[in-house]
Amino acid sequence: MNLIRHVARLSALATAVAVIWSCDSRMPTASTGNSVDDVQRPKIVLTLSSGTNVVDIGAALTVSVTGTDDYGVGYMFTRISNGAQVLGVDTATIKPTQASVTRVVAVPLGGLSKGDQLIIRATVADGATNEKTDSVIVTVADTSGPSLVVSSSKANRPVSGGDTLDVRVTANDSSGIAYAGYRLLRIRTTDSVLVRSESTVVAAGARFSTFQTPVYNWVVPDTLLTGNYALVGFALDRSGVYTKTGKPGASFSLVDGTNPVLNFLGPIAGAKLNVGDSLLVTAHLTDNIGLSKVSFIGLSTRTPSAGIDQIITRYPQVAAPTATFRAGLRDTLIQRYLRVQAPIDTVTDTLFVTGVVTDLANNVDTVRV
Repeated sequence: MNLIRHVARLSALATAVAVIWSCDSRMPTASTGNSVDDVQRPKIVLTLSSGTNVVDIGAALTVSVTGTDDYGVGYMFTRISNGAQVLGVDTATIKPTQASVTRVVAVPLGGLSKGDQLIIRATVADGATNEKTDSVIVTVADTSGPSLVVSSSKANRPVSGGDTLDVRVTANDSSGIAYAGYRLLRIRTTDSVLVRSESTVVAAGARFSTFQTPVYNWVVPDTLLTGNYALVGFALDRSGVYTKTGKPGASFSLVDGTNPVLNFLGPIAGAKLNVGDSLLVTAHLTDNIGLSKVSFIGLSTRTPSAGIDQIITRYPQVAAPTATFRAGLRDTLIQRYLRVQAPIDTVTDTLFVTGVVTDLANNVDTVRV
């Protein structure tokens, strides 16, 4: 009797368990087909704003990461790396899940070098933790040399020989600066002439996207030709791209403020000359830039009974015009005969010989002996 009761109890318990199991809608069954496992991975699309996988260094670049899934995107992860160096990470958890999600991620291109390859890797997961990973490679190009700024306190001002010309160059480039400097050019009508050049090399291993040279100070020689001048910067970046001649950053005009010099070698003061004789004049002429012309004249001063001084021309002016001197002549010895003016003045008195020399800037030196 007891055995019969025990079997009946076990049978009833099994029936109850079967009823409960069949009523649990959380578990999928083969017979109903009301629930399907999500085993489909999401889809992912990477789109670069540049439209190409080769991008110039320092440019603005973004990547659009779009994930789609029938059951909804729940998580997105994007990493940007240059070799072992991670340049940027973007992570997003989406609640509730969405069928389509787009993340726009900035790609940093500063501090890189020509030829670097960035790997942009993105992973998208759906609500059932199915994942899809895709990547795109961006090659860094460098087609532009450094941008330059040249400054000087002498910009747009007249400069004279003996003045100090101060120059500073600021170079900027995303890949870093290797060296920077300036050229001083004399600007002519049809071309330009290099006068001077200075530069500074950045220390090995140092990487500066913006580099400023020390102030270069140069005393302008008084022999430098007058005219228009320009300071032009140059620089080389770490990618090997060269800016040979940047925009003129400081222009100025060089003026000649130095007078020429005339020294009489003959006649000497106190010498005697016979009335009616010709007079040989010998003079040494010098100038810092270039001689233009010179003239000589012999005069006497008399005070008649009326008391008013009279200037008597005894030797008319003799001139050596500009054509006499070659271009840029700065030092010469010149001789000219002064012939007595007719009719001959027979009065004996003091003769003053005056020489006037002019340089190319019309500076004048007047000497009397």
